[in-house]
Amino acid sequence: MGAQQAIASVEYMAATFPNAATLKLRVQSMVDALDFDPDQQSADAAEAAMRDLGLLLGFVATRPEKEGSGGPDVCWGLS
Repeated sequence: MGAQQAIASVEYMAATFPNAATLKLRVQSMVDALDFDPDQQSADAAEAAMRDLGLLLGFVATRPEKEGSGGPDVCWGLS
């Protein structure tokens, strides 16, 4: 299972980030978004960052509330 997660992570990074500098900036943006005030706009950015972090780590990551299926704010899963 660990190898499958690593492959998913590498594939996501290769498809999403053209270079290491872009990856570094996006990860910093994710971390910054996790430190939020409890207003709706900040909460939405934090949920998006949690989804993106899950994808970066090789998980299947979704936002059911925003993707139309209802459910929790952010879900991570392994196949």
